[in-house]
Amino acid sequence: MNVIVAGDFCPINRPEKMLSKGDVILDDSFIQYWNSADFRIANLECPITNSAQKVTKVGPNFKVSPAIVEGLKKMNIDAFSLANNHIMDYGKEGLLETCSVLESAGLKYFGVQKGSEEFSHLLIEKDSVTVAVLGYTCAEFSLADDFENFGAYPVNIFQIVEKIEILKKKADHIIVLLHCGLYNFAIPTPKLRELCQFLVKRGVSAVLCQHSHVCGATENYGDGFISYGQGSFVFDINRKNSTWNEGYMVSLKLDKLTMHASFRGTIQFDSDLGVGLMNVKQQLDLQRRLQTYENIIQDESLYKEHYKETIKKMRHEYYGLMLTSNNMMRRLARYIDVGRLLPNSMKRMYLNLYRNEEHREIIEAILKNDLK
Repeated sequence: MNVIVAGDFCPINRPEKMLSKGDVILDDSFIQYWNSADFRIANLECPITNSAQKVTKVGPNFKVSPAIVEGLKKMNIDAFSLANNHIMDYGKEGLLETCSVLESAGLKYFGVQKGSEEFSHLLIEKDSVTVAVLGYTCAEFSLADDFENFGAYPVNIFQIVEKIEILKKKADHIIVLLHCGLYNFAIPTPKLRELCQFLVKRGVSAVLCQHSHVCGATENYGDGFISYGQGSFVFDINRKNSTWNEGYMVSLKLDKLTMHASFRGTIQFDSDLGVGLMNVKQQLDLQRRLQTYENIIQDESLYKEHYKETIKKMRHEYYGLMLTSNNMMRRLARYIDVGRLLPNSMKRMYLNLYRNEEHREIIEAILKNDLK
């Protein structure tokens, strides 16, 4: 069995217009590669809805029109993970309309809950090989817990392990899609890497992270394969010559006992209106970058140093996020060291509140109640 998994699919702007006219947005080289798989899966990072009732959240609200359905059918996608931080941007109505549109197009989906109905995973079969695919997302404004059991499944390690143990009895392989990772960072944080490696230890064949919007590191770990960021599949924000427009497909070739993973780079809505495979030079450049990233995460001292540098880069921005909700002030905080204005006593208090699991749980409950 050959399963190809793509990254983030959010066909706003030019892709939406093209798909709504029934146009094909994949070039010939991509179609040949894409159609070589037995199953094709992507992450749908926006609702397909006419709803105008956007939810109040941190960050932008995305959606696309149900008119894209005719173009969507021509893309030959078999299933979507809906577990991400944008699928509930238009609330319960947006989710239900999305599911209805996908069903009308004959597309399967997973990674969400709809009331008492659970769509946590997808089972696919070919030539006596059975594969289970699951989807989970980081905790933002799309979780089922926040929408009366309508929404995405969170990264809850207890629930994930419980599901894995059940599916081991039904499937030869398990693939987990995690919508996790720091924006624009190709190297995973230590906790994300620990989570991915733990899932492989529990019997998962491949863990594929999506969300960082950059081509991330890969590693072969134990008997499994991990991608720490697949970049963009279709996500047009009108940038040229940007890493935002890059992504890579992960091809998983599986039999009853073994799995072989490979990747192929893609470029979307950059100089051309559509999605195509990287040329030879671009693919070699991507391979060199991924090898550099892998070298970093395989060397403990290099990895720790890289994470320290990541923290330094994010320091101003995160202090701004903690201290103000005003967008202008937060942007200003990226260039001004507001952290040095805080006394160490306040920093110790922040550390205790964020790090301690009991405090963090209570703070989360208080804020959720206050925002109802």
